[in-house]
Amino acid sequence: QKIEGQLVGMFTGFKAGPFAPGVRDISREAPRTFMPARPGSEPQEVGPGLLSALGGGDIAEPPLDATSTMRRKALAEWIASPSNPLTARVMVNRVWQYHFGKGFLSNPSDFGMRAGTPSHPELLDWLATEFVDKGWSLKTLHKQIMLTAAYRQSVHPSPEAAKQDPENRLLSHMNRRRLYPEEIRDGMLQASGALNLKMGGRPVVPPVDKEELYGLSGSGDNMWIVTANVEEQQRRSVYMFSRRTFRPAMFETFDAPDGIRTCSRRESSNTAPQSLTLLNGSWTANEAKRLGAKLASSNSEEAVAKGVWRSILARDPDATELARAKAFLTAQSAELGSLSAAAAELARGLFNTNEFLYVD
Repeated sequence: QKIEGQLVGMFTGFKAGPFAPGVRDISREAPRTFMPARPGSEPQEVGPGLLSALGGGDIAEPPLDATSTMRRKALAEWIASPSNPLTARVMVNRVWQYHFGKGFLSNPSDFGMRAGTPSHPELLDWLATEFVDKGWSLKTLHKQIMLTAAYRQSVHPSPEAAKQDPENRLLSHMNRRRLYPEEIRDGMLQASGALNLKMGGRPVVPPVDKEELYGLSGSGDNMWIVTANVEEQQRRSVYMFSRRTFRPAMFETFDAPDGIRTCSRRESSNTAPQSLTLLNGSWTANEAKRLGAKLASSNSEEAVAKGVWRSILARDPDATELARAKAFLTAQSAELGSLSAAAAELARGLFNTNEFLYVD
């Protein structure tokens, strides 16, 4: 006990210093590197250089007053050099893939001989050149793609296009895409009026059901400490705290990538737990209640129905939808005792529609 007390006392008031572990050069001179040699032969020294399979090139000696080998800087400058077409082509292909569901090359992580030929080689080259000329601006690249006629097409192909190009490699129509789990969460927050658009800052930890923490290494209370400020909890999903071995239920159910493996392309599955999560999950129920409470103050079933449609689907209901929604609100108000509760049920139903979950 005495020794234990001394050990604990050594760390009284201890806090981490203002540094982070990393890798850096310790001087201008790098350790010498040799090729393995056969027994009895002299090993051959190898100097720094770039991959010959990707064009190669030598790395210049650093200045005499340099404090590092400057090899990492040379590699970075080569990767982002306008004379290196591969980087721009890979980036353009990846961005195109996220907009259309499939890149010019079907394998976004392999531009080698086994990746096949691009579906639109001239367009890929032109976009890559423009990307570099515009200062490697991703915002400009997104705008160029989203203003094209190809991006603004309907998801419904003509009979001839469906027959001639069933995989839609020639982009005769838009590929239907389900929202990513981050987009579903943010869309619900936006619909309920709670989305916090604050940018930057520390990551936030939103509340999750206790059952979701089952299997998380360590105590859930210590491993998932919820952010105290409720408004911070409602920030966009890009600012959510992420654990390598844990995904909230909605993220796991809707195919969010795990934190262990790289993910060059997200998959999109259709499973029963997805419907159960959206229909019965506490997250959907809470945001539906929030929207219902906000709209029920109008005390008009027609206004509530239109408000739910506008908030979730960004359009007015047609005559048939409006009539059914009003009948639903009347029945549910009598059943649940309030228009607010009935509006929440209507919102919960619309959160489960394909029109909300899919981009088309």
